[in-house]
Amino acid sequence: MKNNYPIKYAVMPIIEQVSWVPGLHELERNYDKVGYIVSKCYVLNETKTYNQNGTFKISYEVVFPYRFDNLKERIDPKLNSSNKTDKIFDTYEDARSEVKRKNEEIIRNASKNISWDYNSFKKFEKIQIEKFNNLKKLEAKIMEKTEDLIIGVATKKQNIIIVKDDKFILKNESLYDFMKFESSYAFSAYHISQDVYDELCYKIKNNMIIDEGNIRRYKLLVNDLDNQVIQIIMDIHNHDSGVFYIKNEYMCYDENMMSLKDTQSDIRVYTIEDYTDVIMSFIGKLDYNFDMEKNPVIRKVISQKMIK
Repeated sequence: MKNNYPIKYAVMPIIEQVSWVPGLHELERNYDKVGYIVSKCYVLNETKTYNQNGTFKISYEVVFPYRFDNLKERIDPKLNSSNKTDKIFDTYEDARSEVKRKNEEIIRNASKNISWDYNSFKKFEKIQIEKFNNLKKLEAKIMEKTEDLIIGVATKKQNIIIVKDDKFILKNESLYDFMKFESSYAFSAYHISQDVYDELCYKIKNNMIIDEGNIRRYKLLVNDLDNQVIQIIMDIHNHDSGVFYIKNEYMCYDENMMSLKDTQSDIRVYTIEDYTDVIMSFIGKLDYNFDMEKNPVIRKVISQKMIK
């Protein structure tokens, strides 16, 4: 996967403007947490802090895949600031219990406001409960859009092998970084199994001869320099025209583009990433319209969201 971080559930705060406050020259907006929802998250970092008495506290840096006010654009965890939390969860039910507790705490804290009479508080409580119900609908939309992010999936080794001028080179970078930074070169990428990858690594490190023609592989990507896109060579797609491709971090489909599946490239990339990994890495940025869903190939790709 492009974002090869562990996936967990976490409590996502919803922050909105709640009032105006006096500023240096004029009134300024005052923001606060108005509720919480459950969201999957990428776990970027785990920190254990020890106290003098020998106890410790664990905190986490996480990135949520979507902003609550923008469900069109999936967030790249490498390019966005993280959120700190002291709790992450393996199950939705545990995370939802924590959300319920924290939302109830908002109402409970408001009840301590001595400037409110009973009727004012009950009005606030009614408005807040309605807001929580609306937030749960938002939560459901985010959960649907993150079905492809699976809790507990083991991360894959991301290093790749490059073949250039018939020389095999181990590269300490991912397929996705290579695609991003080497897009000006003609290359093809191939999937290989973990066993084949390990065998190639052993031979490279021991300066052994490698017969590339005998490598068990299938073509995964071709860099199309003419159209300035990277074609995805689909194992579900046996036609010569109609191609999924990656451009500017988006996955798109062109039913008239000719497939380069038979193209030979001077630079070959070997990776244990497979077709599903590539699709899952870009499915959150699949650029298509609903009319295109009539196309059986597109329906198959969109259905990849449901892979568990």
